[in-house]
Amino acid sequence: SGELLPEHSEMGIDFAIAKKSFEELGGGVRAEINPRNGASVTIRLKADESEDALQTEEHEDVDLPPDCHGGKILIVDDEISVRRTLLGIFDQSYEVEAVGSGVAAKLILEKDQSFDVVLCDVTMAELSGIELHKWVSRAYPALSKRFIFLTGALPALEPGSYLNEVGCLRVEKPFKAKRLREIVRNFVALNRVMT
Repeated sequence: SGELLPEHSEMGIDFAIAKKSFEELGGGVRAEINPRNGASVTIRLKADESEDALQTEEHEDVDLPPDCHGGKILIVDDEISVRRTLLGIFDQSYEVEAVGSGVAAKLILEKDQSFDVVLCDVTMAELSGIELHKWVSRAYPALSKRFIFLTGALPALEPGSYLNEVGCLRVEKPFKAKRLREIVRNFVALNRVMT
C-alpha cells in the first residue's frame, strides 16, 4: 500500500487544508503516494438530500460570493438551460468555455488541455460523456482525472459501471449552485496540490 502524504511537508499542509474543506461539506478525501504508480486520491461526498436542492433551470439569479481561487473550466452539456445555469454560476470567478456536445469538447481538448475542471454531462446524443472520458483517458491521461460528471442517470452509478470503475467525482442533478461551487473550488485546489 502507498504512503500517506506527510502532514509536515508543504504538499501535506496544502492537502490538509483541502481535506478540511471536503470534511466541512460532509465528505472526506484521502491521498496515497505510490513510488511506482504516482498519487491516488479518493474523494467522498455526502449526498444532498435536502428539499431545497435547486433544479438546474431555476437558479440563474442565485447570489454567490466571488471565488478567490479561479481556474479554467470546460462545461460539456447538451441541454442549453444547464449550460446557461453553469455559466451563470462560474463565469465571474473562472475562465469558462461551454459546449453542447462531446464532439465539440473533443475538438477543444485536442488543442487545449489546460482546463482545471471538465464539468461533463454523462448522457449526450453525440459522443456521450463516458465516450469522451474514454478518449481523454487514452489521449491525455492527466486530464482524465479533472472530470466531474453531472448525472441524473442512476444506471450510470450502479456497481461495475464505468463511472464507478474510473472513480471520477460526480454530482447528481438537480444540484445546489452554492454546493457545486464549493465542490469545484475544492477540486481545483486539490488538483493543484497534487500536480
